[in-house]
Amino acid sequence: MTLYACVGGVPKYLELLDPDASVETNIKALMGSRLVIDDASAMLRDQLSEPKEYVSIVEAISAGFNTVTDIAYLAALDRTALPRYLGTLRKLGIVTREVPALETHPEKSRRGRYVITDHYLRWYYKFLGNQRASLERGMIDVAWLNIRKHLPAFVGEHIFEELCREYFWQCTDPGRMQMARQASYW
Repeated sequence: MTLYACVGGVPKYLELLDPDASVETNIKALMGSRLVIDDASAMLRDQLSEPKEYVSIVEAISAGFNTVTDIAYLAALDRTALPRYLGTLRKLGIVTREVPALETHPEKSRRGRYVITDHYLRWYYKFLGNQRASLERGMIDVAWLNIRKHLPAFVGEHIFEELCREYFWQCTDPGRMQMARQASYW
């Protein structure tokens, strides 16, 4: 689950993993990979016409600023221009807008929050982007200290909840819900 939180299911990153090594060893190997260090900026640069603005938005969201007003402020962008950028990031599957489940008009809700959906980009901008200089110098253990401290909360907040939501939606099939209810009685 922890490695999935870092790279998702991207084959080229999964190839870098050693199934016989520990999670820590695998994460450090990822952190030392030039591909992993360079790929985030390359992904955005290759897909977007104004990568600087998009990177600022993704960085703001990864720092926990997830409303339009907060993202615009931290990214130093005009609030009225932000919906266009966010719309593009949503089309690319990089971010999504989450709204509380009981909202009657989710598309118009002011309670919507933006989150990064791409596992690798979420991990990169949370932990690696600000450590890039250290990683390029091979100072992986220095960057690892911060990751090790915050990785369990990161996994719990993003991946564990995501997997629980996926499981719940799979169980919402009426036949499966009945089986789950019966299994809980035993």
